[in-house]
Amino acid sequence: MNYVEHTFGFPFTDGSTREVAVMVAEGTGLGYSSQPSGGMCLWAIHSWTIVREPEGLTRYILIHLASGSNFPLCLYSEQHMRAWLELIAPLADWTLPIERLVKQPGYPTREELCELHRQAVGSVLCAVCGKLFLPRTSGCKPLYCSAACKQVAYRLRKGGVL
Repeated sequence: MNYVEHTFGFPFTDGSTREVAVMVAEGTGLGYSSQPSGGMCLWAIHSWTIVREPEGLTRYILIHLASGSNFPLCLYSEQHMRAWLELIAPLADWTLPIERLVKQPGYPTREELCELHRQAVGSVLCAVCGKLFLPRTSGCKPLYCSAACKQVAYRLRKGGVL
């Protein structure tokens, strides 16, 4: 997925418009912004629990570009945000206005968003192809998304490339 930075003027509830830098996932209707942490955030890992954020982190927030609406969950790693966005993007036509979007058959439920959030946080990059996947085990050995990638890594190590 390709990401391009754009600046948008989003309306706020007080009637003002604020300029926000957004990393846009091209062609999806979704993007994300970053901001300093230090307030409250909804965290799906604990079943939509509101948690107090530690100071000094960067919070990443998913945005529906057509409406300027934030998704109610935040992440603290750009890699995790991109993983979550890439899991959510195929579920619906996010380029639609929000009134039509929420009526689509593929629009994710709160539970589905929560599960995809958990998957994104647990995802890692395949050491061979770079695809995000959920590891079955953790440890200090490189992890691969498939048996085919594991075979490629074996051949590369055997040939002295890895």
